[in-house]
Amino acid sequence: MTNESADGRILVEKLEHHVLKITLDRPPVNAMSIEMFGKMYDTLRSVASDDDIRCVVLCSSSLKMFGAGSDVKQYPGLLDDPLQKKLFRENQVLNMLEYLPQITIAAVEGTACGGGLELAVACDFRLMSETSRVSYPEINLGLFPSSGGIFRTAKLVGPNKTMELALSGEFISAQECYRIGLANRLCPAGTVLEEAIRWAEKIASRPVPSVRVVKQSVRETWNKSSEDSFYRSMIYAEELFRTPEGTEGIHSFIEKRPPNFE
Repeated sequence: MTNESADGRILVEKLEHHVLKITLDRPPVNAMSIEMFGKMYDTLRSVASDDDIRCVVLCSSSLKMFGAGSDVKQYPGLLDDPLQKKLFRENQVLNMLEYLPQITIAAVEGTACGGGLELAVACDFRLMSETSRVSYPEINLGLFPSSGGIFRTAKLVGPNKTMELALSGEFISAQECYRIGLANRLCPAGTVLEEAIRWAEKIASRPVPSVRVVKQSVRETWNKSSEDSFYRSMIYAEELFRTPEGTEGIHSFIEKRPPNFE
C-alpha cells in the first residue's frame, strides 16, 4: 500500500517472514512534512494491530539522506500554534513508533539529522552505514530536538554525550555512533537495508511472546526503579513459562531437538 501526495510519501511493503518495510520518500532530503507525519500516524496505527507483522524496518528511499528532520519551510505557518499544528502530532507519532509491540529497526543510510535522528532513536535498533553521520542541529535555529530526541538519546548514550550533540549542533560519524552505543552495527555503504531485513527476519523467527516481553521489559525499565522492574520481570517470566512456546522450548532443550515454534 502507498500513501502519496506532493507533500511526501510513506511507502509500506509487507515482506516475507512477517517483516514490514516502511520507507520515507520525500526527495531530495526527506524533510518530514506535517502531512507525512499524519500518514505515518495512520500507518503505525494499522501496524500495531496487525499480528502478522513481527518486525518493522524503517528506511529511506535515498542512500544519501535517511532524514533531514521536519520541513523548516513549513515553520512560519505554524508559529501561531506550534503545539497543535506540529509538536503534538510529531510526539504522538514517535511515541507510537517507540511503543509498537513489534521490534523496530532503523536502517540508516547517509545523513540523519534533527527529526530524522529522532525517528531513528525511537526505534529499538539502529543499523548505520559506515559513511553515515548524524546531528541535532536545532540549536542553530534557537530550538532543540522537541519530539523526544533529547530524552531517548540520553537513555541510549548518557546525558553528557547528548548535551554535546544538542548544544554543538555538529555532526558525528557512524564510527562515533557505534562507539557510544547509538548504533548497534555498522555496515558497508549501500548494504544497511539488506542487513536490517536480515536482522528483522531473524528476530521474527523467535517466539513472539518472548520477543514482546523482552521489548516491553526493557522499555519499562527505562521508567521504573530496579525494585519495580524486578517484580515485573518475575510476572513476565511466569507468564512465558505457561505459553505454548515456553513449554515447547523447555521440552525441546531436554529432548535435545530443535524447537518447533510454529
